[in-house]
Amino acid sequence: MITIKIRAPGSPVTKIRVKEGVIVREVINELFSIENQFLYTSINGKQKSLDTVLINNDLLTVFPSTLNRVDVKCKGNIWRIHLYDKDNFPSDFHAHNIDTGEKLDL
Repeated sequence: MITIKIRAPGSPVTKIRVKEGVIVREVINELFSIENQFLYTSINGKQKSLDTVLINNDLLTVFPSTLNRVDVKCKGNIWRIHLYDKDNFPSDFHAHNIDTGEKLDL
């Protein structure tokens, strides 16, 4: 068994014991009643796949993906506004131009 920490919106960080070799998807399915495709997860501040194996003392952060981004069309450009994404985590509120990849801090 290993110990990991879980952080979810509106909840304090909680330590739980899980079997060694468990993947993120298994932990989420056990603890949350949210479909996996609607989740954004990070491990120790970096966005990771739901198939990532957790190791001792990892901090798993879980957010509903609907809280993470919105697309806005402005003067013919589409900007994806992010709260959290694959940039450094946690990142400042920002947007990416969908076509050019340009980043705009908000």
